[in-house]
Amino acid sequence: MKLIVAAYFLTLAGLAVFGTHRYLLLYLYRKNRRRRNAPPAGRFAVWPRVTVQLPLYDEMYVAKRLIDAACGLDYPKDRLEVQVLDDSDDETRGVVDDAVDRWRGKGFNVRAVRRLSREGFKAGALAYGLERASGEFVAVFDADFVPPPDFLKKTVPYFTDASIGMVQTRWTHLNENYSLATRLQALYLDGHFVIEHAARCWSGRFFNFNGTAGVWRRQAIDDAGGWQHDTITEDLDLSYRAQLAGWKFHYLLDVETPAEVPALLSGFRTQQFRWTKGSIETALKLLPRIWRAALPLRVKLEATVHLTGNLAYLLVAAPLSTLRPVGHDPRAYGVAVHRLARSGDLRRRVGFDFRLLPGEPATGRKADRQDPSAHPGAHGPRHRHGREQYARGDRSPVGPPQRVRAYAQAPPRRTARPRGRHALPHAPRPRTRRRIRRRPLFPAADSVCHALRGLGVAALSDPLLRGLRVSRHRDGLADGAFPYRAVAARRARLMRVAVVIPALDEAESIGLVLDDIPKDRVERVVVADNGSRDATADIARAHGAEVVLETHRGYGAACLAGLAHLKADPPDAVLFLDADRSDYPEEASLLLDKIAEGYDLVIGSRARRAEPGALLPQARFGNRLATFLIRLFWGTRFTDLGPFRAVTWNTLERIAMADRDFGWTVEMQLKAARLKLRCAEVDVRYRKRHGDKSKVTGTLAGTVKAGVKILYVIFRHALAA
Repeated sequence: MKLIVAAYFLTLAGLAVFGTHRYLLLYLYRKNRRRRNAPPAGRFAVWPRVTVQLPLYDEMYVAKRLIDAACGLDYPKDRLEVQVLDDSDDETRGVVDDAVDRWRGKGFNVRAVRRLSREGFKAGALAYGLERASGEFVAVFDADFVPPPDFLKKTVPYFTDASIGMVQTRWTHLNENYSLATRLQALYLDGHFVIEHAARCWSGRFFNFNGTAGVWRRQAIDDAGGWQHDTITEDLDLSYRAQLAGWKFHYLLDVETPAEVPALLSGFRTQQFRWTKGSIETALKLLPRIWRAALPLRVKLEATVHLTGNLAYLLVAAPLSTLRPVGHDPRAYGVAVHRLARSGDLRRRVGFDFRLLPGEPATGRKADRQDPSAHPGAHGPRHRHGREQYARGDRSPVGPPQRVRAYAQAPPRRTARPRGRHALPHAPRPRTRRRIRRRPLFPAADSVCHALRGLGVAALSDPLLRGLRVSRHRDGLADGAFPYRAVAARRARLMRVAVVIPALDEAESIGLVLDDIPKDRVERVVVADNGSRDATADIARAHGAEVVLETHRGYGAACLAGLAHLKADPPDAVLFLDADRSDYPEEASLLLDKIAEGYDLVIGSRARRAEPGALLPQARFGNRLATFLIRLFWGTRFTDLGPFRAVTWNTLERIAMADRDFGWTVEMQLKAARLKLRCAEVDVRYRKRHGDKSKVTGTLAGTVKAGVKILYVIFRHALAA
């Protein structure tokens, strides 16, 4: 017992030390806040050479944005070098190569640097790039950062002080208001960057480079021993080694570099695990060296508390582990929680079934007397037989089978009289237990969000639900694998989308179609005029569209002309849309959200939501026949060959579309099926076309030609395979 008391006291003492340290940092911040706007010591007569390093690994959706921001820095072009340290093994490589080629064509010194292996991960990539860098100073930006154009001109002048080895800037948050989770993370990071960094820097104590949004003097990296990957926080490790080598660091609180915080709690958990483990590894590696160095005692103490600060979590957990559940029964705690969550009033207001989280004992019982299912004799006339069983002394459960279940080996419990108008004088309460399913954490979080919505706080539950719920691919990706819905939503907003609209004599409807396209999701609109004899092209230009002329008649030829126009500056995804206003352009977000989730091709299926008369019988029959054959030959299920579809640019390059006529849509789908690409369908509305009848299914000749061509394309590819 004495040992337990002593351990408990020491634990509380350790927590008191870490808590007092937080107050000390706040005091140092307020005491030294006048140093906030200290100007640089001087100016460079000639801007020094700077290398910007961009470490990437499978960041397809943000790679282009990062490269554009790095090449858009307001710095002399001949003094700037951009290294894209690309360790990716997915479509990111193509995105990087396209962006690099585009900026090199504009005269920028930018190149993709790739290794044969990912040894050392980020630290290895940075060291590999540094060996090939030409800059005297090195700026580092992670994939989810967007450096402002004046970043280098605000940070590089501080290196006129020859003792400065690194300049760190403050992180800000692009998606702070996305959900409750992102707002809490932003608050947490602001405390670190506003209070902790500033207090340590301004009071002359050691602080760290945060891995990104900072500039290094190359000599400082070399003097510290270079990037090392024996810890998973290479930035913290290098920071302390450089300061032990005598270099000073400077922190710019007023220079902001926007970035994105993890939209999912799973991403936040991974990030915190890395930071926590890395700080302890760095402490084990460097604390002996720090205490042997000729440093002031205040610097040594601050470094010790900084590197071991995550031990506070263990100190918090230690006293909790000494607590025993109610009644000294390990199962009682789970029972008490289950009883509270199963209370009739709470369930009626919340409208969800409680599930125990992983690790909680599945021993809950139906103890709520307000719950009719807990009283087999109190179900009213429909369950009158329950009273007869009670009278016979039958203790088996009765009532709705989905609500009442009997379990063997139920623990003994005190019987009580059922209450209510159906209660019998001496009827013993049956000994029943309800099945409690163990579920993983994220579905339980869904239940919490539904509870919040039931209590009338949907404003809190909806963002939290978006941030916690995990979506699965239909093609079998495991739980936790890409993509998450919240990440997909973020990527959807960042995608560059272009719309291609093949048009032939659609002057009556083209303007309406262009007005309905969601401008917040689409960057460019290309109208491929297939030789119109009316004012289709002029109306399209008047509505802000780019018009491309294709004199060769054919739906596929017009689409190919639109894609050729986009090839000079390719988007991330292309949305195909008819010009007759039979589709609903405002539903484009449904398709683009699927693309952001990781699908290569998304078809807007008209099979279920077409209005009467919009999809003619011959069109329905042709769709069913063609999709049946695709499923028969290649195993991919479609329900429609609808022209309303979204596809990634990389997919278009892989499938190499060639048909210039009626076989365009089916060629795209069967090639995607043959290559085993990730395909999906989204039910969309479909209305009668605006204007005259359809040029294909509206005439007998068009129907026959289209049907023959579609079947020809399917069987030709089937025989070729």
